Amino acid sequence: MLAKPELGKDSSSKSSSLKRKAPEDTSKTVTMLVSSKHMTLASPVFDAILSNGRFKEGTELLIKGKVEIELPDDDPVAFAIGANVIHHRNKMVPVELDTPQILPSCNYNRKVPDI
Repeated sequence: MLAKPELGKDSSSKSSSLKRKAPEDTSKTVTMLVSSKHMTLASPVFDAILSNGRFKEGTELLIKGKVEIELPDDDPVAFAIGANVIHHRNKMVPVELDTPQILPSCNYNRKVPDI
């Protein structure tokens, strides 16, 4: 599956649960709307990508107010869990997690330090 978080400047009121672009979408792409502010504060990698317009994603965020970033190596379910933790949406985080199975599958060692 392909996780495509859509990062907006003020999307904290939106859920970071898994969604398809359209009900008839049968692709393996999943889109999540998350707050770029939350992601840049929690992750040095997202901070580098999205801050100061150094990368095209950061420039697009500055111009349009939101940007989609494809994360083909990440597990969408694991990313959604991490995003919900970062966004303090505790009710959307499973009560029990199999940490060795979830975290390595989405490369959190690259994107988000010890959540």
